[in-house]
Amino acid sequence: MRCYFKIPTPCGEFVLTSDGTAVCAADFVDGKNAPPLVGLEQKDSILEHAVRELELYFAGKLREFTVPIHTAGTPFQQRVWAGIAGIPYGRLVRYGELAASLKSGPRAVGGATGRTPVSIFIP
Repeated sequence: MRCYFKIPTPCGEFVLTSDGTAVCAADFVDGKNAPPLVGLEQKDSILEHAVRELELYFAGKLREFTVPIHTAGTPFQQRVWAGIAGIPYGRLVRYGELAASLKSGPRAVGGATGRTPVSIFIP
């Protein structure tokens, strides 16, 4: 069963989705990757963990998320998202740099980046 929960953030209202074992979607309510809100809004222990971490993150007290994340995507997207997740907090990496490390093109990396189902957790 999927659980959904909306949380206000300094950047706008965010919706989180859990599959019961991990956060599987996270985006702004009006974002292109926002999950469809089906049924009543519910919060499970995974979403409670995610909400606590997001509150700490936006308060400047957290730099690494520990909440379990599950991303569904192509093998290439998974590689890009893993590469993004490995970028240290506060470090800027251009698409070209990440693409070179993945032996790919910057446009393909940019496209995969734009499709991350868990923005903020994997920016």
